[in-house]
Amino acid sequence: MKKFAILATLLYLVSSTAVFATVSSASLGGFYSYEQITQKFNAGTFQDTREGTTIGLALRGSTFFKHTGKFGLRYDVRAGKMLNLSVDGQEVDSLGTIGMDLGVGVAYQQPVTYVSYIEAGLGIRATGGLLDYTQGGADMVDNHAFLGLSAFVDYNHALLNKLVLNVGANAKMPLVGYVKAGTKNNPTEGTVSVSGIEISPYIGVSYVF
Repeated sequence: MKKFAILATLLYLVSSTAVFATVSSASLGGFYSYEQITQKFNAGTFQDTREGTTIGLALRGSTFFKHTGKFGLRYDVRAGKMLNLSVDGQEVDSLGTIGMDLGVGVAYQQPVTYVSYIEAGLGIRATGGLLDYTQGGADMVDNHAFLGLSAFVDYNHALLNKLVLNVGANAKMPLVGYVKAGTKNNPTEGTVSVSGIEISPYIGVSYVF
């Protein structure tokens, strides 16, 4: 668990450094995501596959290395709530969730017209979630922290002098993690290997500095 705390802290420090640099833009918007994730404990044979949808808010920014440069840094933080969830193909009941993730990556910006541009990039993402639900009459829990890769592409169109509409999508691919999952009274806990993907369409508005 200490490894994930250290990695998350490093990601936070990098993104905080970017905030105090010359920010090209800062955006606030909403996202809707679909995920299918399989987590397998490194010790033992327990594994499960989680599938569901989430809605939430995202705050993000872009800092470019030069005033007119095409390469820069993208950082963002997201918070969301799952709308529905199935575990190993079975829909769950009484779903209560809270989730948050933090990402930082390299961005590339390419003008399309004099009022629009595309921004795309790759990065690292730390993801955490607290899930409580009922399945087959049993109270279940799935608390997890993942670390993996992410990718994004956005289309940006100027609305006013400093306001820009953002429409795009993110993909995140967790690779490793630490999980506490199973029945509430007797959960399995430990490090896991993770496979799967989450796709998140996004729409928001940026303020350009």
